Amino acid sequence: MYARSPLPPLRAPAVAACALLVCAPLARAQQPIAGSQSHVLFAASVGGGAAASSSASYALDGSLLAAAELASGAQWSFRPATVWSGTSFQPAGPLVFSAFPPEADRVGGASASVIGYGFAAPGAGPLDVALAGVPVTAPFIASNSVALVTVAPGVNAFGNPLGRGDVVVQNAHGGASAVGGFVYTPAVVLDGPVRIGQAAPLRLALPPASFYALAVGGSIPGFTVPVPPLQGALELINPVILVTGVKFSITGQAAFQPPVAADLGLVGVQLEIQAISLTGLDPLVGTFTNRLVVTIQP
Repeated sequence: MYARSPLPPLRAPAVAACALLVCAPLARAQQPIAGSQSHVLFAASVGGGAAASSSASYALDGSLLAAAELASGAQWSFRPATVWSGTSFQPAGPLVFSAFPPEADRVGGASASVIGYGFAAPGAGPLDVALAGVPVTAPFIASNSVALVTVAPGVNAFGNPLGRGDVVVQNAHGGASAVGGFVYTPAVVLDGPVRIGQAAPLRLALPPASFYALAVGGSIPGFTVPVPPLQGALELINPVILVTGVKFSITGQAAFQPPVAADLGLVGVQLEIQAISLTGLDPLVGTFTNRLVVTIQP
């Protein structure tokens, strides 16, 4: 649940200022299949659906949060609803699809599962895992397709959450990544491209039962404005335009989808967006989110 006020289209002057789902096997081989096909464990809904996963021989192409993402390699194509067991499916290196849950608070300490393939392959050795660029200490390989991790703190030099980033795995056989597969919260995230003539697919990932306010502005590298008692710092500079007012979200998930004018002059324009997440008003308790940079596309 979230509150949202009608917003005018973004125009050039303003911009310048401002479950585990178990289903039937969906894998298919481009060559005859041999070996076991009985291990159906993974679903796109687990971890929210990562945008892409790649290794030396395999790549996953799809949109964020899409359930029908497709992976393809030299010999195989498969959907992430299926994890194969047996000797017929042997990628050159590890694969990774997502982390579950796909979000964790900036302070770290939460448990998560990294879901992929080839984690315990013969000769693979230790598995290195990074979430949104932050290495995980001593991941535990629970099976060939699951690694258990404790999420490390994820903040930038100003104490703000890192926001969305990749899930990356590495072992002796190679590496792989699930693009956009993990989010350090509270955060402003983008669930698809921002295009002229369409609504901008922005979303806030916040603590449950929290207040928030979202703003756009500019920035100077390395320059921030601390606002005690809030944690982190404001990374935007004047003019800072508050575009939502103060809203409340029970679930902690709030959509913000302003329309973007069908104006070719907007193509290539960048928006810098940051929000405040408040879990208490008296006294004031909360933190700034990440600063998200969005480039408008045709």
